[in-house]
Amino acid sequence: MWTRLGGSVLVAVPVVIAMANPASAHVCTVAAPIPVGRPTSITVGITVEDIPANDIFVVIPKGVEVDAVASTKGWTATHEPTDIRFRGGPFPAHSCGHFSITVKATNKGVFRLPVLQRMPDGSLAQFPSGNDIFIMPNGQSVQPDHSGPPNPLFEQVVYAGVPVGTTSVTSSGKGGIPWLVVFGGVDVALVALLLLPYLVRRKRRRTNSSGVR
Repeated sequence: MWTRLGGSVLVAVPVVIAMANPASAHVCTVAAPIPVGRPTSITVGITVEDIPANDIFVVIPKGVEVDAVASTKGWTATHEPTDIRFRGGPFPAHSCGHFSITVKATNKGVFRLPVLQRMPDGSLAQFPSGNDIFIMPNGQSVQPDHSGPPNPLFEQVVYAGVPVGTTSVTSSGKGGIPWLVVFGGVDVALVALLLLPYLVRRKRRRTNSSGVR
């Protein structure tokens, strides 16, 4: 989670620091490397912004199966082959929530698990949104692109039998171009822990349409 350390400067650290005025946009994702064909417990990070979250969907992509959903105090969970719905809480505004689930990948690959929140008006939103603008320590500006290659900085991504940071798997089963090359070959695990982006500004929230319940 990223917090504001006075003024408009955000500092990235690998632990959560409680501040009086946390940033309205932050990142709580957890990259999940797993083996192929074996049920494995992973943590799903929930990025909560201005509105407390009490109704959350984790979309399960083709190629990933849910084996179990761990109980979380104050929450109930129901799941179908295509999604898990968590209701309860809520997770407070400007916080990170976490759920533990056990999944199995049926084949090698990179799998995006979209996390959607039901808003008070009934719409579904994904955070950080595509309208959030972040600045990396190297000065490069980045916006989340949920339609592009999986990006572990902004999305919940499962890496089944491939290195963290791989964007795709070719038909031969070999990993595609690692996402980390975009940032000059810096190891993505280090990026995820220490070099996550600083928030510069946030535009209006983008909501998502989805076929989930």
